Amino acid sequence: MATTWSDVSDKLDGLYYPPQYSGTLPIVLLTWSGTGVSMWDTTPPQPAAVGLAAATAFPQVFYWQPVGNYPASIVNPPLGQSVDDGYNEGVRLATQVWPDNLIIPLGYSQGAICGSHWWRDYILANNLASRVPAGLMWGNPCRSPGFANGNAYAGWGMPGLVDDFLTGGIAGPDDLTPDQTPSNWLDFVWLGSDDGATELYTNCPVGPNPWTAEAPPGYVETTVYNAVYDPSLGTIEEVAADVGMPIADAEAIANGLNFLGAGAAADHYNYDITPMVNYLTNVVAPIFA
Repeated sequence: MATTWSDVSDKLDGLYYPPQYSGTLPIVLLTWSGTGVSMWDTTPPQPAAVGLAAATAFPQVFYWQPVGNYPASIVNPPLGQSVDDGYNEGVRLATQVWPDNLIIPLGYSQGAICGSHWWRDYILANNLASRVPAGLMWGNPCRSPGFANGNAYAGWGMPGLVDDFLTGGIAGPDDLTPDQTPSNWLDFVWLGSDDGATELYTNCPVGPNPWTAEAPPGYVETTVYNAVYDPSLGTIEEVAADVGMPIADAEAIANGLNFLGAGAAADHYNYDITPMVNYLTNVVAPIFA
């Protein structure tokens, strides 16, 4: 899925071959909400707001399909089980409800984990990328380090270094790889007025290789994230002690994952969804309208 030199060479020579997609209209906009939010909640920055706006603007092209049977929980059930439920429901919708349609996944925060897993473990694993004209994720804990194609499209500027390390998703080894991040996979990182300092979950200092050699500050944050994802790994206090992290800092990360920590002013909660809507209506829709 990565852009090849042949692709680049063709474009430099003035040749461009549109991508070939395999699927029927309408394009189904699968939306996974953030933690603790109903699938029907169209309050920005929830992806339902994007799905509804695009489907309203181009009903002949898009159909908004919120993902239900997904608890969007972090405690009961734990984050990991909630993500698995969201992933499984996304696969069910793609195989049983919309088996022939083109599909675009949209996810925010916990929902972006579901969307990233769906893309990697279902679409790419089964060579179905031709069914997916685009993917849009924001606040994504699984963002590939160094990639923020959404920011490039939106003109937001790219995330800088944090603690002198390249940033990606706080999921660390569970982040998408560069090869799993084509140009039509758009991750957005809201930088706010502090260069994304309070966008902990997709602007984490994991370094260029979190899969086998995660940068030390990112490793600490990922360890706390993992304890939230799977409580069988230990309590937050135990995990903090294991990595030598102040318990208060570990609890702040855990609370932030539960939408209780940094407060309403944090970058993670203040995404402008205008570029997401514009990409669907100005870039994708004209191809199929």
